[in-house]
Amino acid sequence: MIKKFTYLTLLTTIIFLGISCEETITLTKPSVTAQIEPNGGAVKFTWTAVEGAQGYHVYRDTVKISISGLTYTETIPAKVIKITAYKGNTESEAYIYDCTPVITDNVEVYFMSDPNPAHPSGFGFKANGQAQAFSVTTNANDVDYTVEDRYERTTKFFSPNAYTPAINPKKNMTNDPSISQNFDNLNMALAPGSYITQREIAVDGVYALFMDRDNDGWDTSSDYFAKVWVKNIDQANLKVTLKCAFQPRSGLRWLVTK
Repeated sequence: MIKKFTYLTLLTTIIFLGISCEETITLTKPSVTAQIEPNGGAVKFTWTAVEGAQGYHVYRDTVKISISGLTYTETIPAKVIKITAYKGNTESEAYIYDCTPVITDNVEVYFMSDPNPAHPSGFGFKANGQAQAFSVTTNANDVDYTVEDRYERTTKFFSPNAYTPAINPKKNMTNDPSISQNFDNLNMALAPGSYITQREIAVDGVYALFMDRDNDGWDTSSDYFAKVWVKNIDQANLKVTLKCAFQPRSGLRWLVTK
């Protein structure tokens, strides 16, 4: 009877210790390096092995992908990528790569022909990604695009360096929307090569923007992408109303807004 009691006690202790060990597993957050691919349409993630990990979960927004390796390249645009280490049901703290575009709605920009010097005829994106209308005379260096209507009886987005003399040295371009689409449906800007510095715009057009602000050609270290919906063109009051989304990560063409 004593032997049986001792055996049951020992077995219970072993089971208890086993459960305790399982519950106290801790995994460190993966140390991840993110590198935007040369074409700007994908991000490569690499990390060092986490001690005790069985594998790794990659979350593309709400989609979970489980992998065993130490590298992953995401080609589908997203707002947020998260990477965790896991073992069984235990999961580490997540590494977070946030690439959510900064949205600014109802930006009013006046035509270059507007006679009131106090009215801003340009717009640009601030350091925090917010779009803002700027005067081309008092805030020339902040202008990324103008709304030009003085030529060919059309309204266009103009690059600041398309003028003589230039408003500023930035060579910022606009892509032609090949099909009519909803603002939220444009999830990735086209790669550089199909953009021009003077693009005619129309009401309800959704345009991808490629900003080569240092005018040194395409690179992922200093160039930026955005999209703009032309909500209204008010010919009577010489202004347009825009909705903008700016990708704050240089070189990344992802523009997911829903």
